[in-house]
Amino acid sequence: MKSSKLSIYGNVILDRVLGISEFPKEGVASTVAAYRSSPGASANVARAYYNITQQKPKLYSCIGLDLEGKECEQGMSRYANPLFYVSPHLDTSSAVILDCKPNVTRTGLVKWGACAEMTIFSEDGSEWKHFCYLDKLPGLDKKKLSNLKGIKSADLTSFDYDTACKNRIIECLSEIDYLITSKEEAGYLVNNNDPKDIVVSLGKLCKQFAILHDPTGSYVSDGNVFFRVAALHNTLEKISVLGAGDIFAAAFISAYSSDLTVVDILLKSHNKTYEILKEGLNK
Repeated sequence: MKSSKLSIYGNVILDRVLGISEFPKEGVASTVAAYRSSPGASANVARAYYNITQQKPKLYSCIGLDLEGKECEQGMSRYANPLFYVSPHLDTSSAVILDCKPNVTRTGLVKWGACAEMTIFSEDGSEWKHFCYLDKLPGLDKKKLSNLKGIKSADLTSFDYDTACKNRIIECLSEIDYLITSKEEAGYLVNNNDPKDIVVSLGKLCKQFAILHDPTGSYVSDGNVFFRVAALHNTLEKISVLGAGDIFAAAFISAYSSDLTVVDILLKSHNKTYEILKEGLNK
């Protein structure tokens, strides 16, 4: 898909990453050894896609009238074309991430914000449209998805939505070609813990395949056929997987070709995700 254009719709978050030597204990002040901030969530997908293809995707999201929103908008121009709606009512989504390098562990504390007001999903002629955090796009429904052209993929994130939102997500999946997510998020949606049952259930809802990824491979189903794709690389030891799902989604989209089977695409996707995570580990 190297000549194709990608549009990403979804929550952009300003990540504030605090480097710490150990996780905080109650009553004890912790020292921050390093600090950085950068756009995350849908921005992670855009950044990874650009790093793989050297093509800037369009990124649609909603930010607030705050410093976090300005920082997101200004920090993305190198690897994406941001097209942001501005909400006068809500703040930009943000997260504090505790990065404990000695234990190679990261924990995110998220405040969801302005993207809840995103109601316009533009048709811009792109060949692929990815919906980052489908559960966090309450303004998106089946009808709006059906009006959009091209291949459509989506992922999920958190576990704090109600029955009405769950029903909306399930209806949306009938217009999604590829659901690319982890077992935890997908399991919450269908109230199941078994990866085979989860992916078969979701595969019945999607137009093509549901894909549950983990560090060693993927569970895949179209609702009829179920199979496991084992990644052809070593497992990285002592590495945080926070954000790895965004990278994997970008790798899948960039690896896609109508000439390849879904197995071939997934093998390429896992290899590319491994390369990016390994490079980050060595920095």
